Parts: sequence; structure tokens; C-alpha cells
Amino acid sequence: MKLFKISVKHAAPKDSHTSVECFAIAEDEATVYECVDAATYQRWSEAEAEGETHAIYDEDWNEIGRETERERRMRLRGDIDDDEDWSDAYYGLTWYGWDEGQEIDEAQANVLLALGVAEDWRK
Repeated sequence: MKLFKISVKHAAPKDSHTSVECFAIAEDEATVYECVDAATYQRWSEAEAEGETHAIYDEDWNEIGRETERERRMRLRGDIDDDEDWSDAYYGLTWYGWDEGQEIDEAQANVLLALGVAEDWRK
């Protein structure tokens, strides 16, 4: 199992901030994706259901393939580092992301949960 840092970035025309939303204990990044997607009202899974795909470019900006919304979010570990969509930022935009996670054992997980430092996202 791993401990993931879940970050949030909110940006509006006159202000922005990035902060740690929470620490989550999960088995893998797929679980983190699903939990963040659920917390953000299935924003990513709705785009996935619509069949939206994104171009993949090489270093010379030649399109070399396409990826689904889920593949893109998993590769970028959320949308916090995705500089693609800044449209309609009048009221502000909020993005989520996570780090690659750090391996922890059951004893460490129990301490983090007992202290209220982390949330248990294991299924």
C-alpha cells in the first residue's frame, strides 16, 4: 500500500493557491483516480464516457497518438498539471492531483489513521 498526497489548486482571475487536500492510503493510483473523480462529481469519468480523446505529441509537437481521458489523468496524476483547459475561468477553476505515493506498511497506516493524518481509500 502507498501513502499519497492529494493536492488541490484553485485559480481565478485575481488569485490562485495550491494546497494539500489530504493524505490518502490506497493500494494503487487507479484507486486514487477513482476516489478523486468521485469527489469531483465524476468530472473525468463523464468526459471518458463521452469518448473524448486527447492528442499525444512528441518533442517536436507532431501528433503521435491519442489517449482517453482516463489515460491522460492517470499519466498526469490528475489535472493539476494539465495546462490545456483555462477556458471560462471567470469564477475560478479547481484542479486536483496526486504524487506517486510512498510505500508504507500496515503499522504505519494504522498510526496515520489513528492520528487523523490520512484517510483510508483502500477498498
